[in-house]
Amino acid sequence: MAASYKVQGVVIVMVLLLIITSPPCYARLLMEKVSLADTQVMDKYRPLLLNLLPKGPVPPSAPSKRTNDSVN
Repeated sequence: MAASYKVQGVVIVMVLLLIITSPPCYARLLMEKVSLADTQVMDKYRPLLLNLLPKGPVPPSAPSKRTNDSVN
């Protein structure tokens, strides 16, 4: 009888230690407060963000042969 209470006590202590020491799980992180100056800077440079993306190959800069070869 006393041995089963001792085992139950050890199990309860181990479960409590596991619960207490486990890292907390967050469903979602709360938004940090952003100052008005930060939002103004972000809005100012937001259109420039797309200029940082890689672009495709640039076609050669030459006159088109189809329109220049036509004779009227």
